[in-house]
Amino acid sequence: MPVPSKVFLTTPTDTSTEASGVTGETREHIDATHGKQTYRLVKNTTAAIIDPAIGVIFKSGSSVECLLPAANAPANTFAGVTVGAIPIGHYAWVVCSGNVTATSGAVILVNKEMMTISTAGKFDDTAVGGLEHAIVGTSVSAASGANLAFTLRLSGLI
Repeated sequence: MPVPSKVFLTTPTDTSTEASGVTGETREHIDATHGKQTYRLVKNTTAAIIDPAIGVIFKSGSSVECLLPAANAPANTFAGVTVGAIPIGHYAWVVCSGNVTATSGAVILVNKEMMTISTAGKFDDTAVGGLEHAIVGTSVSAASGANLAFTLRLSGLI
């Protein structure tokens, strides 16, 4: 049976203990705020719930299992940004392309290259000299301090 070239998500915040897709699969969603987004399947194999609006990376040797990144995580390990909380042991869909609400780790200016910072899964527009390998996107909106929502445009992660 042929598989359609595009599969759409209706509720990207759903999580499950069963995989709702296959490894490497991407799905699209049209978000009322951010427009077209591309999602990929991940599984939280950490010992804690992963919060919404947080960046996650693939666990070494896996294309599904995810964990929280350290500072300046290489973009080639970056899975995406969560849109809802992911309970321990659950599968979920994360945004890997398009605009998404993310959490700031510090003050963020508009149109700056973004990467993860030492506060797990949060983002900053730290000077990128020598860290170009860690850029995951660009800030579309600003944040006046840490732990605030801003819009991040993810690119080059698929």
